Amino acid sequence: PAVAPIWDAESRVMYLVASEGTTRDLYKLDAGSGKLDNITKLAGSLDSMNMAGGALAYVESALDKPGTLYAGKPGSVKAIQSVNDAVAEYNLPEARKLRLPGHEGGFVEGFLFLPPGATENDKLPAIIEMHGGPYSRYGNAWTSRYPWQVLAKNGFAVFIVNPRGGTGYGAEFLQGVYRNFGTDDFQDIMAAVDALVERGTIDPDRLGFTGYSYGGLMTNVVVSRTDRFRAAVSIAGFRVAYSESVSNSLSEVPRRMEVPGLNRFSIPTDTDRLSVVGCSEPSSSLDAWAAWFSPVSARASRFTSNAASATSTPSTAADGPYRWTRS
Repeated sequence: PAVAPIWDAESRVMYLVASEGTTRDLYKLDAGSGKLDNITKLAGSLDSMNMAGGALAYVESALDKPGTLYAGKPGSVKAIQSVNDAVAEYNLPEARKLRLPGHEGGFVEGFLFLPPGATENDKLPAIIEMHGGPYSRYGNAWTSRYPWQVLAKNGFAVFIVNPRGGTGYGAEFLQGVYRNFGTDDFQDIMAAVDALVERGTIDPDRLGFTGYSYGGLMTNVVVSRTDRFRAAVSIAGFRVAYSESVSNSLSEVPRRMEVPGLNRFSIPTDTDRLSVVGCSEPSSSLDAWAAWFSPVSARASRFTSNAASATSTPSTAADGPYRWTRS
C-alpha cells in the first residue's frame, strides 16, 4: 500500500488507507467482526498518516494543493497546518475530473488540465499522458514530478488517463490487462481521445502522447499502432520486453485474480520460435514487439515463481487484438 496500515494500542482495530477511483481515504477495520468503516471522505487524497496516544494525523493533498496537515481523534480531526499557500501565487487551476467511454462498453477516468481562461470547447492542442504500473493510477493528489500545470499554462490541454488495468476501480478492472499489456488499455485510451475530440475539447491535428515507465511502454505501443499523434515522449519506457518482464512480473496481482482456466506458469521455453499472427504490415519493429508482448508477463512468471510449477502444458493464445502461436 502507498501508506502502511496502523494498529490501535489494543491491536483490535486496524487503520488503513485505500483508493476508490481517483481519491484515497482512511478506513477502520475491526479485527474481530471484520467490519470496515470509512473514516474520511476526502475531496483529494490521503498522502501520509500516523497514530500515537489515540490521536490521528494525516496529510491531504490534491492536484492543485500540495497539502494540509490534519490531527485529532479519529473521526474528529482539525486542520493544523497547510503549505497550499506556497503555490498560491501561481493560481493553479483545479483539474477537471472526467469519466469518458472506454473500449467495448468500458470507461476511462482521468483529469483534464486546461490553459488559463480556456473552456472545454476550445479545440486545444493536447497532450495525453498514461500512468506507470500498470497497477497504479492517477489520483487527485499533489505531485511535483510531472509538468501538467506548466504545460497547461503554455496553452496545452493535458489529459492524464486511467484506462483498464489500474488500481482503485476493483479487481475486474485491475485484471483488465492481465497477460495483455498494451492492448485493451490502448483501445481504452483511444476511445477517450475520440470522446475529447467529439466534445470539441482537443484538436485532432495537434495531439501529443507521453508516459513514464509503463506509460513509456504505452507510448511505444501508441506510436507503433497509430499515427494520430504528432509527437510522443517515452519516459523510462522499455522495448526489450522479454528481459524487462523478468523484473516486472505479476507478483503484485493476488492469486485470487488468476484467470480461470489459465495457468500462470503455462509458458513456452522456446520463445525464439514464437511467431506473431494477426499483425499485418507493422509500421516499425515496435509494432511487432507490441504484437507479441501480450503473453510476456506469463513467460516472466517462470523466472520468478516455483520452478516445479513450470512443467505445465503451454498456453496457446492470449486475449486481445494480437495473439501468439508456435511456428
